[in-house]
Amino acid sequence: MPVPIVYRAGGDPTVSFSWAEFASNIGYVTFRGGKALNQAGTGTYFLTTGTPKTEQATSFFSDIDFDFTFGKAMNMLIAPIITCGTINVNNGATGGVSVKIYHYDGTTETQIGSTYQCPNEANAGVNNRLYRFCAYTLPTAKQVFKVGDILRLNLTENGNVSALYHDPSNSSIAGPDDNESCTAGLTCNVPFNIQG
Repeated sequence: MPVPIVYRAGGDPTVSFSWAEFASNIGYVTFRGGKALNQAGTGTYFLTTGTPKTEQATSFFSDIDFDFTFGKAMNMLIAPIITCGTINVNNGATGGVSVKIYHYDGTTETQIGSTYQCPNEANAGVNNRLYRFCAYTLPTAKQVFKVGDILRLNLTENGNVSALYHDPSNSSIAGPDDNESCTAGLTCNVPFNIQG
């Protein structure tokens, strides 16, 4: 006897939220920045909700876009977006990064909230030093991401930053630099509507 059609599918996915998320109708998604190389050695920067191990860092960067393309429509709410990561500041120098969040629909790039200028770190040591940064971005309007739209995390260097770390697996950073307790994860926590 054949299996009835109703039992052939996997069923609806199960998603869990905390009580606070359900009550506020805000569910946070953690996107992680990474970098992959094609066969020609060209790097592509991306955002993922997974934790693959990728290239750990980009040295002497100036302006990098990390992108996530939506396969289903989602609504971003007006709630804080929190971006955290690690940079390497040259010895005897002061450096930092600026953080911007964009909605790109394939034609127009719309900035979400204002630019967050992370405090510049003053490294007075004799070695390069690792620093963690955490940026707060507040959207000024709800964003509707359609299928194919892109969430873009942009990081620009403000001088004297010798490396930006972006390994979704959050690997340990080894090397001669000071403050080696930092890890290589780059995260962007984004609020979405979880009901209807």
